[in-house]
Amino acid sequence: MKNKPLVRHDIISLLRTFSAKDIKRFSLYLSSEFFTTRRSLLILYNRLIEFHPLYTHVNCTKELLYSEVYPELKYNGGTMRDLLSDLHEAAVDFITMEALRKDKCAHLTRVKELRERGLAKQAFKYLEEQTQEENNLNNIDSNYFLNRYNLFIQKINLNAIFRHKTRQKAVNSMFDDINDSGLSILLFSILEITANYSNFILMESTFREEADDGFMNNTIKDLHNSGIFRRVMRQENFGFMAEVYLSMLDALLKKGSFEKYTEYKALVKKYSSKFSRDELSMHYSKLISSCIRGAQSGKHSDKFNIELISLYYELLEKGYYRNNKTKYIPSNLFRAIVLHSVKMNKLDWLKKVIGRFLNEVQPADIDNMRNFAMAYYFYASGRSGKAIEAICKLNITQFIFKYDIYNLKLRIFYENGEYSAAIELIHTYRQFLRCDKLMPSSRKVFHRNFMKYAARLLAIADGSKKYEAGLEMQKLDKEDCAYKEWLTDKFTLFAGARKKYSIAG
Repeated sequence: MKNKPLVRHDIISLLRTFSAKDIKRFSLYLSSEFFTTRRSLLILYNRLIEFHPLYTHVNCTKELLYSEVYPELKYNGGTMRDLLSDLHEAAVDFITMEALRKDKCAHLTRVKELRERGLAKQAFKYLEEQTQEENNLNNIDSNYFLNRYNLFIQKINLNAIFRHKTRQKAVNSMFDDINDSGLSILLFSILEITANYSNFILMESTFREEADDGFMNNTIKDLHNSGIFRRVMRQENFGFMAEVYLSMLDALLKKGSFEKYTEYKALVKKYSSKFSRDELSMHYSKLISSCIRGAQSGKHSDKFNIELISLYYELLEKGYYRNNKTKYIPSNLFRAIVLHSVKMNKLDWLKKVIGRFLNEVQPADIDNMRNFAMAYYFYASGRSGKAIEAICKLNITQFIFKYDIYNLKLRIFYENGEYSAAIELIHTYRQFLRCDKLMPSSRKVFHRNFMKYAARLLAIADGSKKYEAGLEMQKLDKEDCAYKEWLTDKFTLFAGARKKYSIAG
């Protein structure tokens, strides 16, 4: 019977994320009968963790591990599946408990449990500890205000039950707490709604033909008209948060306004010391989106493109890509950095980025992104053969990369004079685009136009008299098209050659 490697099992994917501390604490977790009474799980885990972190060793198989757990028994596939499943479930429970242990809400849960048991003194002690931490006006994000709201609610409940309200000072304190709880939940709601709306704007521009005049748009308009934004911005300690978020919306909505972008960036810089890491990560992401939209608008494109390089540099150097969602550089972000570096001819910097930051990409994507980045680097540095070699190593799993690769290969084939291969690629490209259900029609036109003019360029290069380069340049100038500049440069060569020939004739 052939041994079955475990490398693709869910438990392996999970264990690969374990730090040295996690490995030790999970062993203690499995050793405790409070959490699990199945001793076989601990035996399996202790043997399995010897293969950490790769789990690709020839002995890391179901059969050999089963023999370690049940040395006297013949291998049973069903039992082994159940054992691995139980270990995976135990590991998920463990990381969940570890997260809860670190969560600020756990402190408030302690206060609530002590209050409900009538243990006022102990409840007030934990509440005081949490209050001191929350009064620190640093590390602020929307969750800060949600935690602050929950803190005040617990304080109000405790005081209402256990403290006598016969003194004016105590009464005034209760009113202050109620006001502060209201401000906190209002700020949390405003920041979350505004952040969600900013995501809505970016998604709408990618996946919809026309702006939607629905719930999100109307909610933001109503908030503006109600004066709530202005009221919150006047608050002494936290008004700056509403100011920053309102500026973020202006920068995204007023696409192409370099003035609104610089105002937003200045506010982010001004208050960066007060923001949590997640908050900084979010704002840098929005600054980048504002730059990309600004560069696409055509107005101040050069300024936005230069700014974009600067933002990418700062994001990587300061690690602002890390947040509570991921500690890795998203593949789409790395892709954007590669393409923009090539566009701005920052090839030396791109090579440094590949060398220093590629391993910060999600581990499963590292090989793919290395080949993708090197393909563009080799092409931009004039080594098209090396670029094709890198492309051939790609295992493309994200649809957006496929368009990048089609566009790159088509340019390489043309420049190498491989016209038949280029025409065949255009046919495949069209089929893939036709079957893409996610891409909106306007975006498909962007790629179809590239194929259309690339096909005409190929025909001209192959000696066809059907198309005239100068006329195609005039038509292309009015179109929305991928790699428009590249096509224009190529048509210009033929238009210039024809003009020179006419003068000489």
